[in-house]
Amino acid sequence: MSVENAVEVCGEVFEADVRARRFQVRTEKDQTVSVPFSAEQEQQVTSALNGHRAVRVRVRGRAEVLPDGHISRFWRVDDLLVVEAGAERFDPDAQAIEDVLAGIAAQVPASEWAKLPRDLNANLDHHIYGDRSQ
Repeated sequence: MSVENAVEVCGEVFEADVRARRFQVRTEKDQTVSVPFSAEQEQQVTSALNGHRAVRVRVRGRAEVLPDGHISRFWRVDDLLVVEAGAERFDPDAQAIEDVLAGIAAQVPASEWAKLPRDLNANLDHHIYGDRSQ
């Protein structure tokens, strides 16, 4: 049984069918995903296919996800972007790492924080590795 989820994949376009308006993406995890495209997106898709060694496509939308987590095919594409291969992935809407860490730290009970040595920050190596003077 599969479910439909909002997903994002990034990978190499290695096949495109302009009549059926579908293309195949091979992800970094070596998964093959079938993706529909619109007439407006055809130029992006064929360009990505032509330059498949140097570019990747990033696709966001609704897709069929199998129980093992494999994305078999997209039903709807909300965003299609052609990027250079190896380009850093950046989500401007992502939560700042400081906020993520603060959220994790807030889940630790005060009694556990009290167990940490007061000089932990100043002597981190000593507390992790012990006395190495011998």
